[in-house]
Amino acid sequence: MTSLLIDLQFRIISVMKSMARQSVQTGQWTDHYTQTTHLLMGDDDAELLSSLIAVWLSLGGIFIFNIVKYGIVWLLRKFKTEQTGQDLHVRECLLPRDSEPGPRTIAKVLETSHGGRELSTRIRRYVCQRNNRHRILLVFIGLGLFGVYVSWIILGIISSRVQVGNAALWTSEHCGVWTFDAEHAGEGAATRADVRDRSKEARAGGYARRCYETSDDSVLPSASDCSFFYQPAIGFTKTTTYKCPFPDAGVCAPGSLSITFDTGLVDASQIGINDATRHMFRRSTTCAPLSIESRFVRNEVKNGTTTFYYDYGHRADGANYTFSSTGNPFNMLAPAYRVSAYSTSWYPEFDYWRPIPGLTPPAGSTLTLLFISALHLYYVHASSDPIFIADEKRIFEGETKPWWYKSDPRFRPLACIDNHQLCSPDSQTCWPMTDVRPENLPPSYWLMKLALEQSNIYDSIMGRLGSALIAQEKVIQSTSAGLPDNHWELEAARLFATSLARIQFDAWSIASGEDRDQEGYVDETPSEAGNLCGLFKFKSKGYKNLSLWALVGLWLVLPLLWVMSLEIKDVAWALGWKQDGRMASLQRRAGEGILVVYFLLFLAYVFLGWGITAAWKEIQNFTRKEDAVNSGHGEERLSGGYGSPAA
Repeated sequence: MTSLLIDLQFRIISVMKSMARQSVQTGQWTDHYTQTTHLLMGDDDAELLSSLIAVWLSLGGIFIFNIVKYGIVWLLRKFKTEQTGQDLHVRECLLPRDSEPGPRTIAKVLETSHGGRELSTRIRRYVCQRNNRHRILLVFIGLGLFGVYVSWIILGIISSRVQVGNAALWTSEHCGVWTFDAEHAGEGAATRADVRDRSKEARAGGYARRCYETSDDSVLPSASDCSFFYQPAIGFTKTTTYKCPFPDAGVCAPGSLSITFDTGLVDASQIGINDATRHMFRRSTTCAPLSIESRFVRNEVKNGTTTFYYDYGHRADGANYTFSSTGNPFNMLAPAYRVSAYSTSWYPEFDYWRPIPGLTPPAGSTLTLLFISALHLYYVHASSDPIFIADEKRIFEGETKPWWYKSDPRFRPLACIDNHQLCSPDSQTCWPMTDVRPENLPPSYWLMKLALEQSNIYDSIMGRLGSALIAQEKVIQSTSAGLPDNHWELEAARLFATSLARIQFDAWSIASGEDRDQEGYVDETPSEAGNLCGLFKFKSKGYKNLSLWALVGLWLVLPLLWVMSLEIKDVAWALGWKQDGRMASLQRRAGEGILVVYFLLFLAYVFLGWGITAAWKEIQNFTRKEDAVNSGHGEERLSGGYGSPAA
């Protein structure tokens, strides 16, 4: 059974990944959590554009060379040395051997070099004509300029990595809350709906096992896929105390701990909700083993058979007990665990089971009660765990080491209180799930609230029961690995993690309209929720995001460097680095003319880029609509759909 569940989880995630390829909103979009604007495109297109940016930026090396060169020249000109009349002829001929070997002469060598190759040639010729003490400065300057040039090329390659992840918006025209209509659907459809609900629970449990646990107890390899959701997991803390969390402290097992798991305030963006106004939520669960003393568990013997009645509340069918078990579970020759689950809801008047006053959960909370017992299982070592106890020793013939089993025929009860809080975006105000808010709340709030409705311990185990336990994963034939004395805490943590994974899956399920094609399912999205489509973000496969502003900025770097290099050159002439006044005037005018022309080109470039981006986005939107209609995903489709990860 375990292997089938593992295979099922891999199939579910694989189907979701393949669906994501066809349900991605490409083009420009904004991640409101990071407040960044992205351009989503296919992997090949993103790599091609990144490579073009790298080539584009590498062309700016000559401009960086000129900017740094003229800066050094300006500094060297600050040194006052006697000049010979031959300084003005440096452009036409090599520096004479008897020219002044000072900084201003070195400045002339730099000034007349228009590239790395020309500079290296002039440095080599200059060095050959000078004494050693006059060579060092120019050599270091040349190496520095060369290093700047190489560094710019490397920086261009690095800067071209404008890819910022693969988050994307899920696109769907059929989002909403699709629930099974038990009143009008047939019996066969109801059975299939039960199987489907169990599959949803199983995928959340499998995801919790793979992506919420880091211990070596995980049955799956660490390479499991946890990359579908915007955030792989919702973090939570664990605290323990000996204080009983129920009104009657005597209802808790003597000497046992209670454990609380708490997410703290969670931004809705962490479960994939993308909106500028995001609300927050908080999930917490407190669990504790219950007492099995005589006032809670009574037994009756009839015809030599003992029946135990567990009185933690009465049922709607008239029974004055919660659960009953007959005989000793160890005598049932099944190497497994038996689990029965009961729960309350946010509306107690409709509950099947109503707990005793001493077990009543706080207002706005729900209670799950689990009855757990091992059947015919032998353990490697003893355990004093209050739920998974192994207290009786048995030594088989021919063996020296004992095996241990559960001798007490009574089931062990574990009770958990689930609490949900919805909070304002500033986290200053919180309210329970049943609170009716008077103001008009955005669809993103409703998507968050609806995704939380089945996040509880009951909906994390009721479909799978004993097969959901970590302890069941340790069973081999009729034997089991030994369990620690606090194993129930591990089980509670797994169930809480499953309830958090259920939030993630249900947010996607609502955003995608997962169940809309299933027999007997109808759309019951609250009218006040509005349009829930286009609000869910996830990690796509086969797509990459490019930072829009970084993309525009990198394309404009090269023209900007060109302008800067021209400006510095003109300033050099204006400061008298050339003594020919008429030549300086012509150079200044030429520089001014180039700046004006290039400013006009820059404006044209900006408007052209904006036009191309807008046109490309429209083309992408049109293509998506055409694909949706052709594949049956558009508004014109009356039936059918995306399929289901749980199928």
